[in-house]
Amino acid sequence: MAFKMRPKHHYLWHVSRDIATTMVNPRIYHVWEEEKFLGKLKRIATRCHGATVQRRALERYLLVLARHVSHVA
Repeated sequence: MAFKMRPKHHYLWHVSRDIATTMVNPRIYHVWEEEKFLGKLKRIATRCHGATVQRRALERYLLVLARHVSHVA
């Protein structure tokens, strides 16, 4: 009957079971920062032409980083 739970509760049930057996804090597995980074790259890449998207997305991302660093400093 434990698997008739909503998906989020089912996931938390598995996490709590894993914590009991491994004694490892589940926060070490979070991927929020990686998802945030991919979201930024996607927003930049969707504005680039398909033929040059790899190079131009990286160039534009580096420009955003440079602008951020110059504003912070």
